[in-house]
Amino acid sequence: MGDQGGSHSIKREKLRWESAVHQAAVSPDRLEDDETLMFHEDRRFTITQKRLSSNATANPLVTLNTAASYAIVGAAIQRAQDRLFNDKFVPWKFHPRNSDFEPANNATRINIASVVIQQNQTDSAAILKPLAGQVNERYTLSITTAGAVQITALSSIGVLRALETFTQLFYQHSNDGDVYSPYAPVNIVDAPKFSHRGFNMDVARNYYPVSFILHTIDALAWNKFNRLHLHATDAQSWPLDIPALPNLSAKGAYRPGLSYSRQQLAQIQEYGMYRGIEVLLEIDMPGHTSAIALAYPDLIAGYNVQPNWSDYAAEPPSGSLKLNSSAVYAFLHTLWEDLLPRVAPYSAYFHTGGDELKANVYKLDETVRSNASSILQPLLQRFIDFNHGYLRAAGLTPVVWEEMLLDWNITLGSDVVVQTWLSDEALAKTVAMGHKALAGNYNYWYLDCGHGSWLDPISRATSPFLDYCNPLKNWHYIYSYDPLSGIPANSSHLVLGGEVHLWSELVDPTNFDQVVWPRAAAAAEVLWSGAKDAEGKNRSLVDAGGRLGEWRERLVARGTGAAVVQMAFCRMTEGGNRNASMCLFDAAMDDDIVVEEDAALKNFLPHGFGKQEARANVALQVERSKRQGIQQPQLESAGLHRRHESHEGQADDGSEANDDVDDDNEDDDDDDDDDDDQEDEYPVSHELVLKTHERTITSMTLDSSGSRLITGSTDCTFKLHDFASMTPTTLRAFKSVDPSATKTSASSETHPIHHVEFNPVSPTAVLVVSALPQAKLFSRDGEPIAESVKGDMYLRDMHNTKGHISEITTGTWHPTNRDLCVTAGTDSTLRIWDCSVRMVQKDVIVHKSRAAGSAGRTRMTAVGWGASPQGNSSNLVAAALDGSLVMWNGDGPYTRPSAEIRDAHQRGTWTGGLAISSDGRTVVTRGGDDTIKLWDTRKFKTLISTVTHPSTTSQYPTTSIKFSPTSTSIVTGSAEGSLHILNPATLKPDLITPVTPNSPLISLLWHPRLNQILTGSANAETHVLYNPSLSTRGAATVMSRAPKRRHIDDDPNLTTDLSQGLSADAIIAPNGNLSTSRQPRGKPLTGLTASGRSRDPRRPHVPVMTPFAKSQPDEKHVRDNIPLSSMRDEDPREALLKYADKAAKDPIFTGAWQKTQPKTIYAELSDDEEEEGPEKKKARQE
Repeated sequence: MGDQGGSHSIKREKLRWESAVHQAAVSPDRLEDDETLMFHEDRRFTITQKRLSSNATANPLVTLNTAASYAIVGAAIQRAQDRLFNDKFVPWKFHPRNSDFEPANNATRINIASVVIQQNQTDSAAILKPLAGQVNERYTLSITTAGAVQITALSSIGVLRALETFTQLFYQHSNDGDVYSPYAPVNIVDAPKFSHRGFNMDVARNYYPVSFILHTIDALAWNKFNRLHLHATDAQSWPLDIPALPNLSAKGAYRPGLSYSRQQLAQIQEYGMYRGIEVLLEIDMPGHTSAIALAYPDLIAGYNVQPNWSDYAAEPPSGSLKLNSSAVYAFLHTLWEDLLPRVAPYSAYFHTGGDELKANVYKLDETVRSNASSILQPLLQRFIDFNHGYLRAAGLTPVVWEEMLLDWNITLGSDVVVQTWLSDEALAKTVAMGHKALAGNYNYWYLDCGHGSWLDPISRATSPFLDYCNPLKNWHYIYSYDPLSGIPANSSHLVLGGEVHLWSELVDPTNFDQVVWPRAAAAAEVLWSGAKDAEGKNRSLVDAGGRLGEWRERLVARGTGAAVVQMAFCRMTEGGNRNASMCLFDAAMDDDIVVEEDAALKNFLPHGFGKQEARANVALQVERSKRQGIQQPQLESAGLHRRHESHEGQADDGSEANDDVDDDNEDDDDDDDDDDDQEDEYPVSHELVLKTHERTITSMTLDSSGSRLITGSTDCTFKLHDFASMTPTTLRAFKSVDPSATKTSASSETHPIHHVEFNPVSPTAVLVVSALPQAKLFSRDGEPIAESVKGDMYLRDMHNTKGHISEITTGTWHPTNRDLCVTAGTDSTLRIWDCSVRMVQKDVIVHKSRAAGSAGRTRMTAVGWGASPQGNSSNLVAAALDGSLVMWNGDGPYTRPSAEIRDAHQRGTWTGGLAISSDGRTVVTRGGDDTIKLWDTRKFKTLISTVTHPSTTSQYPTTSIKFSPTSTSIVTGSAEGSLHILNPATLKPDLITPVTPNSPLISLLWHPRLNQILTGSANAETHVLYNPSLSTRGAATVMSRAPKRRHIDDDPNLTTDLSQGLSADAIIAPNGNLSTSRQPRGKPLTGLTASGRSRDPRRPHVPVMTPFAKSQPDEKHVRDNIPLSSMRDEDPREALLKYADKAAKDPIFTGAWQKTQPKTIYAELSDDEEEEGPEKKKARQE
């Protein structure tokens, strides 16, 4: 920047810090509620260094029995002064290249002579180890145009946060080394959204030196985190010294010296305490404790079982503390008596873990020898109560992982904080039960995800060796996570905050900073400021990118090896506005970048020349996709009302609902309003239609993110669709796979698809069941991974067979174990497969039918695998052709069922639909006897409800029925092609809407993240039902894109020529036809006869298959899968002549000399020459 007349400066000897702590509160002048920075380019401040001068104690790190407030503030002042003059951050990346953005050396400068710090309330006794919400971190910061700085706070921690903000307002001058601020005047009123802002650091799987942990605490304080969650021990190592149990670390650490002594632990805790970072220690148990076995082997059950460790633990080595051993309780007594008194002076919390406990390990525990929840749950309850009793006696508040509450149904004290990580639904359930909770969904806030699997694969079948939670969560995705999403307003106070997690399987001090920063800073801003602004809107990612990019540069200047946010080009904008970007991207835009064209040139060039603009009238596109015919069933009584999940107890306008309304006084307008409300309640108001199959859609599946759709059909193929690649006029599959075709040969057999399903835990694998005795695994890209073994049909005892001996009817995945799936066959068996390496049969369940004349065998028609009501295991439920409904413990043993209903449905009818609710308490079945029935897994033989519903399983065996994501509704189809949304309490319809009239609706699913309902029908159509207000991504994103304009060379089977019909806002209307004609199915492309031969007699016929080319792609494969390959069979002359009319009417390239072009002169032929045929010409030439 050039010489500015109003620039300001400061002298070194003038800087003075003044701090005061007042016993009584003094209310500061109220400023604005949100942070406000006002910019004046001609007013800048400069600070130069002088030693600390304050009335705070000279020794900032005083002992705990002295004035803690002065200690915190005094140390913070010293650190702030060091940061101001040692950061050496020159923000050239946020100004135009080679610009003079700094104050001129000869400019007039206003000096900041003093920084006045005022604390208006006395700190409470809990200031150094507060519970969430006990410390008020609110502060105000002002800088006047005269250079006066005032910081006011209600606590010393608030002062600490203010000083951190203060240091971030200054930059170093590249010439004279002084620091300056371009922001003036400044008035900031700031306070955190959440009182628990944590970072979970795993120091057990890889060791971190104490100095590196202190380095991380500094970075956390700079980012305004307030808790460091140290995951101190795990199955792999015990790096924590316990003097009363010296062998724990002596044998449990990786090597001598790689453990934390009691002095080092105190150093870490005290270091964090004076920086506003409370260190929360975790000893995870009873799972993740196998390292204890290295010192005390008698305390651990199932230690290091190989190679089947996954049956007993989440990671190797397996092993868990025994639950019924007096030696274990003696060990815990010694552990807590030693450790807790050392932790209590520095922290208000202690984490006892409790995650990923596998029940099977207790079959190896000689004190238990069972994996039954009825036995393990009381033992685990006693274990938790014992540990939490010691914590409370030490003055500590317990923290546990969510599984203790939600999976094992442990009764927890009201003081216990539950840390959730598996889903947003888990957080909602926790607060609904009245417990305080921490957010941290692994789908958003696991920093270790996306770096690949750390396990060594036995074979290459699992390529590309991804981890369970891929892909990597970039900062945009982390920043988009809202901890309060789906939490009712009256329960939001129970969400104390959240934590961002780093598990260290693939991280150690060499790459830690790159993996953590600045992505963790994105989560820190969400926890401090909230995911939404004051107007309730999501915060701008563009603005956040500018802040995060500059903050990354400060982190690097402070010695933190943070990863790059963007390349320097993106923020080098005019005016130095860090919130402006030159690297913007709008996902709703067409894939191709549209460049603004010169108007005169555009008018000169003919219509259709060059790249056409892609503009979408999104509102019109969405409006055209709106559906008609949504019906509200007649309610049997005035007291039966529809349920509104998101507006319970309120009318749609926000006022309280009136339950006393007289139904007799409602007029037709009210009925219309009810219909509108019904549309808003469920995502069925709009639809998108996919016509990619030729026959009935038998099954469909969406991955957990909702981006990739796979549909299976009786046309013997499954097709892969990506919503990200679709536009309103290019609704097509990007790949078609025949799972039963082993060779590209006309004689190869193909079989209908019965079932396709993404792995719900790791969506890199897809289970595909066709009408064969062998199931297959495919990758998410349609590449085969593994295949099950076919059993020996000559063995009568099915227990001795290694696979199904006859057709498989269906299958499904384990709800939580990504390595297990189950298939059901017509050989009267269910078979459980281990898919960790390849499909290896793990267990066989033989259902012995008791029907007369069945010889003990029947056909298994449906299977479901869901959570159990107790939450500690799972339930496996199957239906059979003999009418029975059978339930087993999902984790075994499978020798006998836990419950069986012999005549659940009429014998000899096909029960094709079976689903288990998300809480595992209810099972719904749809039978071939024209009934839908609801069962309670806790009293399995007692029928809850039944209703008549015509069946289609006699013709379409895979007819399905599903629960909604929250299990508050049941969805199924009808023979008339309508979607029925049923009330689980009564099985009566809340909504009936026609989807494919006169064509049965067979398959369906309701995706939880998209909030969209997908249906497949007998007419080969897939319908994606959505509501623009309730649904996200998926079809809603497709309809927001510009339709693709077809070039003259494009295949008309794939796109629509918009220039022949509507403008760029044309879409495919529901049940409508394309505006351009499509090639009839089964007909050859242009240039070929019906037999597949070339129409041009001059071109030889290329045989479809030769004896020597069976392993090569045939002509049909090339023609169907390689774009423009049909040009090989096209007459070049005809291909050029299709442009003749267009060239004659609108000469693009020859128009410049059209008037001067001489007339073509052709030789005139005589009559004799014209009559000569080829034979005469040949004779004359001879």
